[in-house]
Order: sequence, then C-alpha cells, then structure tokens
Amino acid sequence: MRHYCLFLLSVICLLSQGCDNGDGHALDMTETQKKVVVSLEGIPEETYPWLSIGANTSVNNTLYLVQDNDIKAAPDGALGIHKGKMPPSGKVMFFEKGYYYDGICLTVIYRKRMTTAPSDSDNLTVRVRGYIDNVLSLDTVRVMRAFRKEEKIERSDYEFDIIF
Repeated sequence: MRHYCLFLLSVICLLSQGCDNGDGHALDMTETQKKVVVSLEGIPEETYPWLSIGANTSVNNTLYLVQDNDIKAAPDGALGIHKGKMPPSGKVMFFEKGYYYDGICLTVIYRKRMTTAPSDSDNLTVRVRGYIDNVLSLDTVRVMRAFRKEEKIERSDYEFDIIF
C-alpha cells in the first residue's frame, strides 16, 4: 500500500509540473494571422496591363486574396493576378491563418517594354505592408520602371520578391 501511495504522489507531482521547461523559449504553436497588402501608385492604363502579382504560402496553408469586394481562397496556398487583371483600386491583400513560422512569398512582376524612351508615367510604385495579427511588421516601397526594347534586363530588374 505504501508503494501505491508513493506512486500516486509521484504521478500527481509530475502532472502538476506540466510540460513547460520554464526557459521562456518554448515553441509557440499559437495561430496567427498574416496579411500582406500591396498598394500600387501609377497610371493604371499605363502600368496595369504589364503587371502580374503572385503569392504562395511556405507550408501550403490556405491563402486568401481580397480584391475590392471579391475574396478568393486557394487551399493549396497559391494565388495570383494575371496581366491586365488588377482591380482599378490598385490595392490587393493576401492573408493566411497559421502558425508563427508560416510565410507568404510574394512576387510582383512589371515588365513593360517600349519602342520609345519610357517616361515617369510608365513607372510603377509598389508599396508592400506586412501585418502579423494586425501589427505592422513590414513596410517597403519599390519603384519599378519600364524598359526600352533594346535594353538588356535581368530578372531582378522587373521582378520584386518578398518573403514575409
């Protein structure tokens, strides 16, 4: 009987301690919401036909795309806006719900090639803001320019990639 009581006391002590190692660096498995808001500045007629935006999640979580009043969901975690399909507002949002280590990989491609010299009205300014649980964590701007047809360009000249 004495061994039985000691065994029960040991079990109670172990259960009351829980699984926390107490060092404050335990893996946080709480669900978060990440969103990436893309805002465009430029003349829509001069820039949108040459613009495409794509996003995917790093672990294939469901990714949502909000364009004006439309919401699309991709269970495989990949969505995009093809050339010429950008909404007139020039603003889109991608978001996912997941764990803290999930990421959204965003790619903006602006590849306008012209026979004449491009002007400032052919430039596209892309502003990307990233939020985790509605707290701003990323705010960056990139000016993407048009190119003459003869210009030799690299992928990094017309593609803007961010992992958030």
